[in-house]
Amino acid sequence: MLSVWFIRHAQSQANAGERTADPALIELTALGREQATHVAGLFGRAPDLLVTSPYLRAWQTAQFVADKYPGVPMETWPVQEFTYLNRQRCLNTTLAERIPMAREYWDRNDPHYVDGDGTESYAGLMGRAEDLWTRLLAGYDSKWVVVFSHAQFIRAALWHWLCGGDWVSEASMKRFRSFLRACAIPNGAVLKARYDGDFWAGVPGVKHLPDRLQTH
Repeated sequence: MLSVWFIRHAQSQANAGERTADPALIELTALGREQATHVAGLFGRAPDLLVTSPYLRAWQTAQFVADKYPGVPMETWPVQEFTYLNRQRCLNTTLAERIPMAREYWDRNDPHYVDGDGTESYAGLMGRAEDLWTRLLAGYDSKWVVVFSHAQFIRAALWHWLCGGDWVSEASMKRFRSFLRACAIPNGAVLKARYDGDFWAGVPGVKHLPDRLQTH
């Protein structure tokens, strides 16, 4: 049986409402680093593999577990956040300022639309989710793999199993948008999944975080 823990990165500068530039270089806040220490506290034994997004905030969250278990291999896979908004338009903006741009993107409902250099289509996101499962199922049977990633990508990984193979269509994109709204994954949340011929996933949990450290 393959066991996978998906962990959303701890609170980042963008989550805290700060202005940001490069999506790949957004760092954890001080509160986020506190969250990450509690994430590491969940582990009573070493996993078989740590996988991290190439984006800095996910790597920083993973590092707390890597420091606890220095013998565990840590690899960077393409499980980064869905970066779909034009980077020049988003330069030095806040999350709140990007909301109208995000709404415009999703209202377009074009799974192949790319908003500019360095951005990704919905089809590209779903392709990465499919590639993740192909890689895990091909090489990690009977292993416990921990994936440090981002809210939209984790939901895309779930959507891979939930939508019955219709990953890239206007109808699927519309349903996925509703799924994003319905399935909240807070900072530092852990979602446990397994595959033993059938797929099972729990709900994102943050019980390991004190109330004062729970953020969205």
